[in-house]
Amino acid sequence: MWLIIGSVIFGVGFIVGGFEIQPGPFDTPIPTMANPLVFVVFVIIGYIVILLGTIATFFKIVAEITAEEVERRIKTSSS
Repeated sequence: MWLIIGSVIFGVGFIVGGFEIQPGPFDTPIPTMANPLVFVVFVIIGYIVILLGTIATFFKIVAEITAEEVERRIKTSSS
């Protein structure tokens, strides 16, 4: 889920950053970013969302596994 949200933000960075074509040497077209600062900001935000979402999911899964293990050990020790 977080990967999808972060990827969408990352993709919006490409759309908002935009591309433009400038003539290069020998009149060859060279694609450049129209607004690189906006692109970088969106990419960083998308990366942070993906990273924090992944870490939160990891901690949630570890907590659930730990709780199940503690519950199992309490049940076996009391009987």
